Amino acid sequence: MRRIALIIGAQKCGTTSLFQYLAKHPQICECTQKEPFFFADDQRFSRGLPYYFSLWNWQNQHQIALEASSTYTMQPMYSRVAQRIAQVEEVEFSFLYIMRNPFERIESYVRHALSIGVLKKAEVTEDNISISKYAYQLDSFVELFGRSRLHVLTLESLKKHPQQELQKIYGFLGIDTKFEVADHSRIYNSKKANHFKLPPYLTQIYKSPIGKATVGRLPKDFRRSLYRFIPESNIPEFQLSEQDKNQILNRLKPDLRRLHDQYGVNVQEQWHLDLE
Repeated sequence: MRRIALIIGAQKCGTTSLFQYLAKHPQICECTQKEPFFFADDQRFSRGLPYYFSLWNWQNQHQIALEASSTYTMQPMYSRVAQRIAQVEEVEFSFLYIMRNPFERIESYVRHALSIGVLKKAEVTEDNISISKYAYQLDSFVELFGRSRLHVLTLESLKKHPQQELQKIYGFLGIDTKFEVADHSRIYNSKKANHFKLPPYLTQIYKSPIGKATVGRLPKDFRRSLYRFIPESNIPEFQLSEQDKNQILNRLKPDLRRLHDQYGVNVQEQWHLDLE
């Protein structure tokens, strides 16, 4: 296994759907864990590369390995990801980054965070703003690996033209571009993906006042790993007000302009955002 494609984010932007679509290609070997968080999680990274490489069932027909971890583009929370990847020898990494309208991404994250108890009240945190600074999240990867190793797309384009977007990725990865995914209209949810879930009785313990208080005292990285095993329930409604959107857009404008100029994302066409 000498080539690995990483779906590096962004969070709540369709990384699970993209992973599931690409995993169907016969030349791609998908990671047995959709989100191993290896290069972001200190404890997992300390296990070493033999552990990381063991996460694939590599076969002769495979040409490239695939994994997806949205924590790889969550700076400044996880700030050493690109540097850790650059230290891996004799492996060629390619990077896939999918984005969506930043307002919709923020709203989706707040609903998700409220439903699993990460947020106690509906609010837009600094971390949530940072994750929506897409160009900023990509800069360290381009600095260390070059722009040619990065492919960017939007969730909106993937939904509207799934086969065309997948063929672009196949070409970027150097694999058969004629392969077609039969069910590319299906949208996958990471909470419903095929990975381990906590049993119902443990979920109930987690959601109890004592359980939440206990989890709140755990290390931050461990808490983030645990949250993905908790099923969402009673997903709350949350929408940004027009005032919120104006304030957030003013903070994101410099980054969105760079996203257009340096990374080729037509922000106004894709998301109808006025950057003037």
